[in-house]
Amino acid sequence: MTEVPDNQLQVTDSWRAYQDFTNCVQDLLREIAVRGSEVWLGEVCLGSPDRPWIGAPLRADSTELLHRSIGRAKDLIDAVSGSLQRSVEASRRLMKDLAGKGASKADLTEIGARTDVLDRLLHELTDAATLAPFAYHPAILIRWCGLLGESLVAGDGTVRVKVTTVYVL
Repeated sequence: MTEVPDNQLQVTDSWRAYQDFTNCVQDLLREIAVRGSEVWLGEVCLGSPDRPWIGAPLRADSTELLHRSIGRAKDLIDAVSGSLQRSVEASRRLMKDLAGKGASKADLTEIGARTDVLDRLLHELTDAATLAPFAYHPAILIRWCGLLGESLVAGDGTVRVKVTTVYVL
């Protein structure tokens, strides 16, 4: 068995998946704005939780603008939920692999903590998606923006994972 020195940091698929997830969250939070009780995506208003409606500036391409905005909202939601699911799965695989290679209990505990946080967030977002009949409904978007804004700090994970000993068999 070969041991990698402590000063050689290893970037795992789990960490890459988590970084992809945080990038998707930052995109969603940057592009979807909650003003008062209304949800905005660029210059298109999707209404409020109790009064969903769509409004855009009246111009020659208003219909296309509405279609693009709804498509973008769907894409942002799909990107966040997909990347979160991949992050949870990658973290579980990493835990299993490291446990099989004899990683320390402390390392496994840190990875497990991050996995648990992400899994709870996945369940909360899934539950929030049941608030309305379609994914880009203002009630869902406001809840998602709230959950994601509270859960993550840009550039800093909610649970840091540093595996200092890597075992190569």
